[in-house]
Amino acid sequence: MVLDLESIEIIFQLLFFMFCLCVLGEPWRIIIRKFAGLFKSLDFLQILIVDVFLGGFLLYLIAIVPLHLFTATTTYTITISSGVVAALFHRRKFRSAVQSLSLHSKSLLMTPHSLEIIIVASMLSKSNPFPQPKSRSESKS
Repeated sequence: MVLDLESIEIIFQLLFFMFCLCVLGEPWRIIIRKFAGLFKSLDFLQILIVDVFLGGFLLYLIAIVPLHLFTATTTYTITISSGVVAALFHRRKFRSAVQSLSLHSKSLLMTPHSLEIIIVASMLSKSNPFPQPKSRSESKS
């Protein structure tokens, strides 16, 4: 299977759209978790799926209101403001993660697990995930 540049571009656009939906849904999930007590025992993948659905629901609510609010400017503004609000909600986690990385940066790199991750990442970076199919003349010889 050969992917051309247009297909790869579409894949990256869809991934970026999913990321934007996650950014849109994250503040709503946190607010619902705080006030209604829902979504407290979810793992990372479930959180991402809920964030995507809540972000899509927010865009749907904006689009369905007949005030012509569903424009690119509104969408960008809401996405950026949702990202800022989500960063404010998670600022303690960001601060503790930065502190632990700055305090234990050398010890994190010297653990056996980090060496395994580096080896696997280097192996994957050298491999070709999209091999070119052989032509008929190459396969006959």
